[in-house]
Amino acid sequence: FGSGEQMPVINGAELITGWEQHAADIYKVSLAIRPWVVIKNGEFLWSINNIDNLQPNRFHWDNTNQVLYIHSAGGNPDALGLAIEAGQRNHGIEITAKPYVRVKGIRIEKTNSASILLRNNSHHAWIDSCHLRYANSGSVDGAGVHCNGNPYSRVSHTKIDTVLGDGVLVQASIHVSVENCEINGIFRGKNSGGDGVQFFQSSHYARVLGTFISLNGTDVPKGCIQLDQPTDHALMSGNTLLYGNFGIGVNGSHCRIEKNYIAHQGIQSGDTWAAPLRFGGSLTGSADSEDNQFSYNVLVGSINYAMDILDNNKHSNFHILNNTVVKCLNGIKISGTVSGRLQNNLIWIPGGNNPLSVGSIITSEGWVSDYNLISPNYNKPTGRDENSISQAPIFVDADQDDYRLAAGSPGLTRG
Repeated sequence: FGSGEQMPVINGAELITGWEQHAADIYKVSLAIRPWVVIKNGEFLWSINNIDNLQPNRFHWDNTNQVLYIHSAGGNPDALGLAIEAGQRNHGIEITAKPYVRVKGIRIEKTNSASILLRNNSHHAWIDSCHLRYANSGSVDGAGVHCNGNPYSRVSHTKIDTVLGDGVLVQASIHVSVENCEINGIFRGKNSGGDGVQFFQSSHYARVLGTFISLNGTDVPKGCIQLDQPTDHALMSGNTLLYGNFGIGVNGSHCRIEKNYIAHQGIQSGDTWAAPLRFGGSLTGSADSEDNQFSYNVLVGSINYAMDILDNNKHSNFHILNNTVVKCLNGIKISGTVSGRLQNNLIWIPGGNNPLSVGSIITSEGWVSDYNLISPNYNKPTGRDENSISQAPIFVDADQDDYRLAAGSPGLTRG
């Protein structure tokens, strides 16, 4: 147990010295044990099989002679004061078939795979107030926290950064929650594009609450939160989700996505399918759904749609309520046959291509669209949005991302 700078540390790597020159800018050292993770001045090095192609961000291990090679331009790593660390440990903590374990106040770093691995029905585990960093070397798959078959587990008040894979990976585990965490520095893993948090293999009743996830400056082609294969009865509430290609990718029924601030999807990657909220499609699977609700979300600055319901399946009782959409290229796209409501939303993109793009929903029975504040370039479907308006809103402070309606704004007391 610990707190602040007094937090005890589990370090999967050791400082390596005694380097000798092998060739120009190539240095070597003999080790008794094969290292799986190698870090140079805080940067992961990737393994390479051919020493002839050794680059500054790579390392080579000669398993026959037990020799580690790295690239060091400008001289011997010892003389340059470079911190070269190598480790063989897969996990900082592995919990197998042990329920009700709590891990609190520990920093775990520099492991070949997940910082913490929970598996084989280690149910009701609780990871609390930890700092997990430098997880996964790229040699294997993993995550900051990998929860595999552990229902009713929880990750709270934990910081996760610099991970080659997912920040939190939840696999075949129901009733798992991620609460009040900070996750950033998520990069591509061996076989994973990396998500801030991913639930898959029917990990129903997922919860992500009050969590900050930023993929700023990373290379992931995926997103902040992914609910996959499908994930039913999910609650994603009160999160701040920045960058990546989607804020929340949803596949399932009975899900509530509410009160999230989601911004800048696709800004760095340039992928044209980016969206703060994404339902269905190739990343998350495609199936009929029922009783989903997206409400009170603020969606800002996507290079494409703010909300993309992109498969052609049937979605019953789908409610899109009280969301704010600004500074996106487009508004809300719905491709499938949908019943439910699109109501009390603010979709203000006067310079966008299409503030609200609708497909077959305009002929669907049981679909209500009304009392929205929508940009004037919206083509209103016949018989819908009779009480919607297209007057410029007045925000409290848009420069500070405060998109509440100010006194005197159109729509403030309407509907």
